Amino acid sequence: MAVKASTYPPPQAVDDTSLVVERQFARAERITNYVRLTVLGVFGLGAVAFFPLFPRAVSLVNLSILVPMLCWSAAQHRAIHATDRRWEHLSLVNAFVDVTAVTALLFGYGLFGSPDQAVKSPIWVAYFVILAARPFTGTARRAAAVTAIVGIEYIALWSFLLASGRLALLANPADTLHMSGSTLVDELAKTSMLLLAGAVSTYATAWNEHTLRKAVEAIGASDARFRAIFEHTGVSIALLDRTGHVTASNSAFDEFVGYDSVAVAQRTLPAFSPAEDTEHSVACVADVVADGRTRNAEMRFARCDGQVVWGSVTLSRIRHADGDRVIAMIQDITQRKALEAELMHQALHDPLTGLANRTLFRDRVGHALERSIRGNAELAVFVLDLDNFKSVNEAFGHGTGDRLLVHVAERLLNATRGCDTVARLGGDEFAVLVDGTRGETDIAAVADRIVAALQAPSVLAPGSTQSTTASIGIARPVAGESMDELLRNADVALSSAKSRARGAWVLYDPAEHAAVVDRIALEHDLREALPRREFFLVYQPIVGLESGDVRAVEALLRWQHPARGVVAPDRFIPLAEDSGLIVPLGAWILAEACRDAAEWNRLREDSPIGVTVNVSARQIASDHIVADVARSLSESGLDAGLLMLEITESVLMEDTELTIGRLAALKALGVQLAVDDFGTGYSSLSHLQQFPVDVLKIDRRFIERIPHDQNSEALARTILALGAMLSLRTVAEGVETSEQRTTLTDMGCDFAQGYLFSKPVSVTEVRSLLDKRGSLPRLGAAAPIGA
Repeated sequence: MAVKASTYPPPQAVDDTSLVVERQFARAERITNYVRLTVLGVFGLGAVAFFPLFPRAVSLVNLSILVPMLCWSAAQHRAIHATDRRWEHLSLVNAFVDVTAVTALLFGYGLFGSPDQAVKSPIWVAYFVILAARPFTGTARRAAAVTAIVGIEYIALWSFLLASGRLALLANPADTLHMSGSTLVDELAKTSMLLLAGAVSTYATAWNEHTLRKAVEAIGASDARFRAIFEHTGVSIALLDRTGHVTASNSAFDEFVGYDSVAVAQRTLPAFSPAEDTEHSVACVADVVADGRTRNAEMRFARCDGQVVWGSVTLSRIRHADGDRVIAMIQDITQRKALEAELMHQALHDPLTGLANRTLFRDRVGHALERSIRGNAELAVFVLDLDNFKSVNEAFGHGTGDRLLVHVAERLLNATRGCDTVARLGGDEFAVLVDGTRGETDIAAVADRIVAALQAPSVLAPGSTQSTTASIGIARPVAGESMDELLRNADVALSSAKSRARGAWVLYDPAEHAAVVDRIALEHDLREALPRREFFLVYQPIVGLESGDVRAVEALLRWQHPARGVVAPDRFIPLAEDSGLIVPLGAWILAEACRDAAEWNRLREDSPIGVTVNVSARQIASDHIVADVARSLSESGLDAGLLMLEITESVLMEDTELTIGRLAALKALGVQLAVDDFGTGYSSLSHLQQFPVDVLKIDRRFIERIPHDQNSEALARTILALGAMLSLRTVAEGVETSEQRTTLTDMGCDFAQGYLFSKPVSVTEVRSLLDKRGSLPRLGAAAPIGA
């Protein structure tokens, strides 16, 4: 049952030292009365038992003294001690009664019995017992008064007996050992002993009283300090009984839970917890009561105003006179928990969009996989990458790009269910976890909703709207598949989607993973291929269409893989481009091609032959391209005019200013420049005029349909006319039939290459081919292309 309390300890007069001392004396007096009752009872039984042996007068004396004393002791026990009443003078009255009773008993023995019994009876020792009890039952003043009473009454006793002649007065103290009577010296000595014992008793009483007062005062001061700390500390403190009821609390606790002290005292500690936390709170209190070990826990508390606060609770068991108690010390950690929650939210959510981040998304996917294993529920992971997001940042700035990401996040949330998890993985990459799908039909519906939601125009700035598309990769788990494998499959599907049209979505196909693994392995081998000297060059001749004479050769890279054999260029060249390996690989190609061409030309001084080398976009962007070309020419000794660098038409359009600067620097070295695959890009006549090129190479896609396709023939004729207009030499690629050669010759094309003339051949085969072609008729000097 709860006890009303607002402070601890409960109100007591602990600051009234005199009252506490009186209470201690009263307790001692009660115990002394129990002893008195016991002794009197024993004496009474003895008096009755030995009644026939004593003279009648002595027995009557015993009864007349013992009976009133027993009555007095029993009366005071019932009236005072049993009712816990206090009488300030009780100890002095008891001492006077006890001393007088002993004196009266001795006086009766001396008056009605043998006078020697009055001064030599063992009852005389009772004076010392009465004096010895004083330190426990009274003050020093009362002890001195009792000492005086003992001395006066005993002096009166032996003085009367000696003066009345009832007690013989002996001259020699030694005679008292074998004769009746006493000496004045003996009586004075006994009186002195009683007075000395009384003095010692008085001193002991004074010392005991002083010590007791000091102890009470120290306890009172300590208690006052404790109560001040208890009331004014910032820590909430409550005292609980074994059932968890609050028996005492400080103001900090009352303020923490929002109730007044009266309301607090009517509740248990678990009653302040929200309903879902009550069981935990009850268990904590019960555990502390059961085993006595201190418990530390973080608990929620429901205030009277409905607000839920957090407290760091320390529960400790203490021993108490009324049974074990539990002290609850509570530190308010509501702000800390709020900060922790905020930090946790920041750690698991994207700061820009507020969506889940990669860490939280992976956690959600892991739990969804566990649920799917237990309950056979299906799920799907969508990974999205915005199409052409980089151009938005470049065109409108990163602020607009951030607003677009926020719009995308909102639309993804609107396009999915509340139970689905939408996350931003980083940059412009998003992900969606769709739980509870029912096959590919549901997946397709979700994917179509997302695509449609993103395509709606977004107003990113006043007067500016932007439509968005995203490539989407989708994966579903299969038996035994881990979370990492599921996310990897979604990324694989995303890569496949990005290779298709914008806004496409692709469901993962296991064959795609095999292709990715093979691509990774091939890229790894590609990085090791150059140091291992696994690359080699082949050359395809470029001939004059009218003369059939070999005027140049195009250097083509081949890879002799130790396990795969010869790897096709269309497999490893894109890998080299994506990984950046094309830059060191291109430098090697330049050096090898220049060295081979220089060796051939040392044997053909009268008719030098040129060599063409393809240069990639990464090479043009590299700061080392000009130095690589210069070093290759210098180390090989090849005439710069015999080296032609081929750049695709699309490269010319990527970064016009940078490209023009690079080409101008290369042209300054004396090399020739060719536009490869011309006709497939978007360059115009004005663009071509900006670049210092010498040759146009017509893409094989236009040549292969000549002369059967009039459109292709018309395009080829237009390119040739453009070349003539700009004074550029032209080369047709992929010539395979005599009809194509004849048509191109009639159109005015200068040079051609293709299987009609020769397939790509090795270095030694080039030398033989040049020797064989040397006897063919030539139109003038066999100058290199573009000369």
